[in-house]
Amino acid sequence: MRKLILPSLLLITISIALFLPGPAPQCGGEAAWTLPHLPYPIAKKRVLVTSAGQSTDGLIVAEMLKELNISHSFRREATGEDLTQWYESLVLVLGYSDTGLKKVGMSLDDEIKRVQGLVSAAQQKGGAVIVVHLGGKNRRNSKDDILINEFATQANYLVVVKESDFDGLFSSIAAERGTPYTVAPNILYLKPPLNSAFR
Repeated sequence: MRKLILPSLLLITISIALFLPGPAPQCGGEAAWTLPHLPYPIAKKRVLVTSAGQSTDGLIVAEMLKELNISHSFRREATGEDLTQWYESLVLVLGYSDTGLKKVGMSLDDEIKRVQGLVSAAQQKGGAVIVVHLGGKNRRNSKDDILINEFATQANYLVVVKESDFDGLFSSIAAERGTPYTVAPNILYLKPPLNSAFR
């Protein structure tokens, strides 16, 4: 009888161990609490897309929203007043471009003031602010980091490609503020998390 009981107890112990939560796994430096996508939508579909920093990455995200059939407009020089009048949600695509700023005749300080006006307008309206960074490590210089620290800290949802968070800046901001945060392997995987914010 004892011979039967011991194997049974061993089997039960192993089964319990398999179902007990273990330590949070890490994957290539990516925190285990990051989400593949949002579990429920947080944003309404009258969306304003703009680049914070005047890079062309905003156009890429706008095209993704078009493919997802999410009603949006891309406005390079949109202001807070534009958002208040016409839109319900804001997608900020972070990316500094010296050339882009020269084309619109703005300094980095001017751009920060413009984008902060948009963020403040969205917050006052109760709209979501979704911050995206898809430039990777090569698009992370000191001026990019100024934009990240200024606006990722005000996001309702952060979506970045893995290379963008090579130093853990985005993940630390998300962890400190409890912001939902998705790390995509590359830009080909950005559409599902973007879609999850709206439906």
